[in-house]
Amino acid sequence: MCRLIGANDTRTSMLIDQRDLAAPVISGKTVSTSDSLVSIWREKLDDSVDGKGLLFHRDVPEAHRWAREPTRILTGRDFVRVNHLRFNLLLTGQLKFRMCRQANIFCPVCPNRPHTLGHILQVCPRSHGPRIQRHNKICEFVQKKLLEKGYEVLWEPHIKTGRGFLKPDLMYWKKEDPDIVRVLDIGITSDSVRPSVPYLEKVKKYDIDSVRKFAQEVSALDSVWVGALIINWRGAIALDSKNFLKGVIDSRDWAILSLRTLQYGVYSYDFWNKTTCTVEPVNEVDW
Repeated sequence: MCRLIGANDTRTSMLIDQRDLAAPVISGKTVSTSDSLVSIWREKLDDSVDGKGLLFHRDVPEAHRWAREPTRILTGRDFVRVNHLRFNLLLTGQLKFRMCRQANIFCPVCPNRPHTLGHILQVCPRSHGPRIQRHNKICEFVQKKLLEKGYEVLWEPHIKTGRGFLKPDLMYWKKEDPDIVRVLDIGITSDSVRPSVPYLEKVKKYDIDSVRKFAQEVSALDSVWVGALIINWRGAIALDSKNFLKGVIDSRDWAILSLRTLQYGVYSYDFWNKTTCTVEPVNEVDW
């Protein structure tokens, strides 16, 4: 159809002018090429309730290789479930409410808190244990890659500052590097904010004199670089994180990090549904 519309032939043009062969219109926009069709459906996905959280997946596309290429890491069942999590399709109160207005939209554990996947994975006390485990497993994976590359790694150093103790997840250096010690903190964040925002917040938190002085003392190096590994719970990775970890994490490893985040998200969701922890009521609403 798109080729016919652009044809320079009188008889073809007469056919195209007929109403039944007019270019299709979606959401008030005329679809004249395959690229315009892709663009329109992308905009509709970005504007949807479940699609908004996927906005930042384009920043590091290699993190999603597992979704496009066969892998032995996942069974068929696990592949389906991590995609359900990634697309915000696992059953919650919010999803029930969209299907039936009589459903309860609030978390049964945390009164006055919306029952969403983001709440379950990031906030709810019932999933606190799996949430810590998810964070630690990501840290262990990065530490393993650093050791394979020949770095000396310090795990969660306790650094005394004027505001109390700070504990960046990893501090690493290599004598072959030109006088550089790196400080890295890892965070798994909400899907409602661009990953570069928490990245900059992490850098601001740890890029202070007391942390720099500690790093220089333990490594005997002068130059200190501070960065973060930021992944949202849907598996999107901050572009700044990719740049900071260049040479340590390769294309395949980014896909594994994204996938591991999703797998532990599914585990947290299942854990939440199988336990019975509750908390005292709190008179506030967190949308």
